[in-house]
Formats: sequence, C-alpha cells, structure tokens
Amino acid sequence: MKGEAVQTQAGTAQNLFSCYLELTKLRLTLMSVATVALGFFMSQKGALDYGLLFHALAGSLAIGGASNALNQYLERDIDAKMKRTAGRPIPSGRLSSTQALIFGIAFSLIGTAYLLFFVNILTTAIGLTTLIGYTLVYTPLKQKTPLNTLVGAFVGALPILMGWTASGAHLCFGAGVLFLILFLWQLPHFLSIAWLYREDYERGGLKMLTLYDREGSFTAWQIIITTLALLLVTLIPTAIGMAGKVYLATAALAGLIFLSFAVYLLARRFAHARKFVLCSILYLIVIVASMIADKI
Repeated sequence: MKGEAVQTQAGTAQNLFSCYLELTKLRLTLMSVATVALGFFMSQKGALDYGLLFHALAGSLAIGGASNALNQYLERDIDAKMKRTAGRPIPSGRLSSTQALIFGIAFSLIGTAYLLFFVNILTTAIGLTTLIGYTLVYTPLKQKTPLNTLVGAFVGALPILMGWTASGAHLCFGAGVLFLILFLWQLPHFLSIAWLYREDYERGGLKMLTLYDREGSFTAWQIIITTLALLLVTLIPTAIGMAGKVYLATAALAGLIFLSFAVYLLARRFAHARKFVLCSILYLIVIVASMIADKI
C-alpha cells in the first residue's frame, strides 16, 4: 500500500510537471530562444563569451515560458471553444487558472531578475517589452482586429535584439536588419496557419484576416508580398558586411524557392497550406544556419 501511494504521488508530480511544461509552449519558446542565440552570435566580433550566452538563453527561456503561460491564462475561455486548444492544461481541467497565473507571474519575475543580475539592463528592458507586448497588447488584440498579426510579429522578433544586446553590443542597423528578417518571416508563416485553423479561430472569436477573406485570395496575396519583401531583406546582411557570398547565394536560392511556394499557394487556393507552414520553418532554419556558417 505504501509503495502504491509513493507511485501515485510520483505519477501526480510527473503529470503536474507535464502540465506546466505545456503552459510554456516549449517548442515555440525554444524557437524564440534560438533567435536570441542568433542575435548574440551575429553581434560578436571576437571570441564568444559562452557564460554570458548561457545567462542570456536562460533568462530568455524563463521570459518566453512565462509569456506563453500568461497567454494561456488570459485566453483560457477562448481555448475551451477551439478544437486545437481545448486539450490545453487549463481548459482541460488539468491545471486551475490560479495555478497557471502564479506560474506565469513567478517565471516573469525570475526571468526579469535573472537577466538584470546576470546580463544587462537593456536586454532586461527588451525582455520586459516582449513579455508585456505579448500578454497585454497582442493577446487582447486578437479579439479586436486582424492587425494583431502585425503586432504579434513585432513582439515575436524582439528576442533577437535581446541576444544582440546581451553580448554588450549597441543596437544598430545590423540589429535592425535581423529584426526585420524575423518580423517579415512571421507574416507568411502565421497567415498560412490562420488559414489552416480559420474555422477554429472563428469559433474562438479571434479576429484573424482569414475571417474576412472567405476565398483566401487576399490572404494569399499578403503572403506573396511579405515573402517577396523577406527575400529582398535577407540580401541586406551581405550588402552591409554582416555575411558573405555563401550566405547571399543560399538566401537568394532559398528565398526564390519559398516565394515559388507562396505563388503556388495562391494558384491552388491553399490546398497545401500545411506544407507551406513546414516549408516556412525549414526556410528559416536554412537562413539562420547559412548566416552562422558564413560567419564562422
């Protein structure tokens, strides 16, 4: 009986840990942390300070996890209405809203204090802007206007500036270019996701662009335009000396392929939207990898 009680307690603790991990949207958070690493790496002119990089990543991880936890707390009623989110910890009843709120606030404080103590004030300020922008600006805007995607893309691109400033570098044109690449990349990526889950978003009362574009042609054109802009911006790092010819060739080729997929999306009326989402992730990985490889 005692052994069974211990096993039950262990199982409960494991389930609770799993629920809190789900709150952080770990995959999304890790993608954000990866951009912090990219910003840190690209800002360096000498040897990499791995200790400082670790602190920047740890603080960013806490801030990112807290942002997603608070987002789920604020959208708990909306999540309950949508099929893709109904199984999340709060709407499924596996965690109470109070538990999620406490977790989110705690990690917000931990992440902010950690960045302030181990990194620097500017990085902490950008981290706080990311946290506040995501939870108190972007999250409520999703119920009010399709422009929420632009706000979300802006906030989602801020972590790369956290990495840039964490190294001690000042914000400059090069940092702005990296920010713009991430900002533009998010637009075709999330617009295609919005089309995939348009019915779910409508059930949840979220004002996505696809709610007003039943045929999908306007959304598809927005994807093409932003993908073309992204292609052009990815060529700038070589022009300003941040990257070399290997990156330039890779970025140009990857950009043309990505753009062709966007055009195909319009021609086929989003018949392969899910593949386009995967393609967008692969494209970003190629851009980041080639930029780092070229710098090495």
